[in-house]
Amino acid sequence: MEHHIVELLRESAQALAAAAELLERGQGAVQARANQPLTSWSAVADAVGVSVDTLLRRRREHGIRERRPWFGSEREAREWYAALGRAPPLSRRRPGGR
Repeated sequence: MEHHIVELLRESAQALAAAAELLERGQGAVQARANQPLTSWSAVADAVGVSVDTLLRRRREHGIRERRPWFGSEREAREWYAALGRAPPLSRRRPGGR
């Protein structure tokens, strides 16, 4: 009985060590991805946590016409998107769409 418990504890310790190693690798991959440039609008949308449609709508509202983005990191993309949170420029159209 004691031998069985010791064996279960040993297996649990091995499983925990393997899980810790996977977690470390995963965190390293996330950090590496966070430091890579973002060169597509879908990557920018993922970085800021919105849908691509929402991101494209916000771009249009602010008159941004860049075909392809280039942000050096996810942090830069989040700062850029936060700046879009401010009110969009006033439209030159008159009320009623004319």
